[in-house]
Amino acid sequence: MSLLGTAARTRTLESGTFWCPRERGHRRYQLRSVRRWAQVGHFPLFPVATLGTFLECGSCQAPFAPTALQPRDQRGLEDMLTVALRRAAGRVLGAGSALSTEQQREAVILLQRYASVPYRLVDLDSDIAAASDGESELSSFAGTLNDHAREVVIDIGAQLATAVGDGEPERMDAVREIAGELGIPCANAQTSLDERLQQALDRRLGRAVPLPS
Repeated sequence: MSLLGTAARTRTLESGTFWCPRERGHRRYQLRSVRRWAQVGHFPLFPVATLGTFLECGSCQAPFAPTALQPRDQRGLEDMLTVALRRAAGRVLGAGSALSTEQQREAVILLQRYASVPYRLVDLDSDIAAASDGESELSSFAGTLNDHAREVVIDIGAQLATAVGDGEPERMDAVREIAGELGIPCANAQTSLDERLQQALDRRLGRAVPLPS
């Protein structure tokens, strides 16, 4: 019976401080490399392949691509969209009545489909708290997100507004305010937004939604 085999081993390449997308603040990080080693029993002999590198937040232990070390204004559209979605979600869900546990879970499931990082109930609580502290301004994204990304933010906001209370006026108003801050490039932006909100409400109530023309 041969004792020769392989195993994946991780080592730290460097450490420092970065802006954590999940916790939305500066945290310590470790840049880790994963390599496959040939070994005899439990004793490593030599590396045979590099499997990749990843960034690990020292606070939440979440893994990120090494590009997370780039300055925030140089990150890709996907990361910017996630931040915008989280700010919008905090605004919409923080308006109106308090959320039940089931409504919180429903909101998290919806946001998990679009966020570029894992999204949990604790993240939802953090985003709602940030919104209540006035940290959910979205006008800075008007010039950085393209038209499609800004409309995604509005669509998700509309779905959240209707998924957690069947369209409470306070949450509807929050989505309208966000649309104004994002500068949606449409002459009838208000009419378009109302249609999105109505369609999201129809989906929530199980009514037929017309297909887009």
